Amino acid sequence: MPAKLQPAHHLATLIAIGIVAGASLLFAAEPVPFPALPAPDADHRAPTLLQRIEPTYPAGVDEPTERRVYVAFLVAADGTVRSASAMFGPPAPFAEAAVQAVNQWKFEPGRLVAGNRPIRTQMTVEFWFKPPSPPKTR
Repeated sequence: MPAKLQPAHHLATLIAIGIVAGASLLFAAEPVPFPALPAPDADHRAPTLLQRIEPTYPAGVDEPTERRVYVAFLVAADGTVRSASAMFGPPAPFAEAAVQAVNQWKFEPGRLVAGNRPIRTQMTVEFWFKPPSPPKTR
């Protein structure tokens, strides 16, 4: 008969699983945007990006470094961006720059094929910030 785990063992097991799962998210070689974009279905069309504003590298960053930032957002039925937020806790200057850029994007909204009715669509985008090159001296 298998040994019965005590509640403390359950908690320790859950903590261990959480640490391993968290580490795999933080150190994945090629992270997949989360949540993944849905595959196009026969019953709807994905939004089409009409205007894209790129974020700028934040001024005043103490140590120039490369940063990856994911932004989740909703494309409303009128094609505007709503509820944009940075995911996975990037440093504030990078999160703010990425969200500010996405909030300016414009879309042709996604549509249901039947009736051509516009729909809201949840999307995720990845930005890769690279520090600006130092000015060349002569």
